[in-house]
Amino acid sequence: MNLKEIVIPNTMALIVIDMQNDFCSNEGIYKRYSEDFMRIQKTIPNVQNLTNTAKDFGILTVFVRSLFDNKYKLPHLIEKHRALGINEEICKEGSWGTELYIAPSKSDPIITKHTEDAFLYTFLDPLLKKHNVKTVVLAGLLTEKCIETTARSAQLRGYFVIVPEDCIGSDKKLCHEVSVNTMRNMFMHITDSEELVRLWKSFP
Repeated sequence: MNLKEIVIPNTMALIVIDMQNDFCSNEGIYKRYSEDFMRIQKTIPNVQNLTNTAKDFGILTVFVRSLFDNKYKLPHLIEKHRALGINEEICKEGSWGTELYIAPSKSDPIITKHTEDAFLYTFLDPLLKKHNVKTVVLAGLLTEKCIETTARSAQLRGYFVIVPEDCIGSDKKLCHEVSVNTMRNMFMHITDSEELVRLWKSFP
């Protein structure tokens, strides 16, 4: 199916992933380990604008946050963080770092995850099914980690997946580009927020 056929506002959800202080703020933990933090910061206003526009069209907007305390992490994540030299607990439960950098509305659902997959061990899939969602739009961080993992998981569950490239980010340029191409080759719909909004506006 082409992009226009699956952009139907009342069957869509925008899923905003990991836009939290520890990942987005200059005072957050991730900046200290980041390869190119400016790449992440350039993504933030695009995600904010897309979030605002989605709400204007009545599109379900779901915020996904990570709690990555060591007590929650799967073994491979602990090893990955050690390999990266990350000795602090990013997005530790109850901390300022875990708070959402882009504030949700009171009515926006918030899903908590402990892995790179927003569907794994969470209530995201039942929530989307409750709202008769057929197409998900993914925005947020990090492209090659939580975005691509969640995109694959959504596709396996039968959802159409749209990824506006200007609304996802990574501090690693090559990883971002490879991940975007991987998602494109898996028949996910790679676009930009301008085109997505144009399609929303054209809907009767």
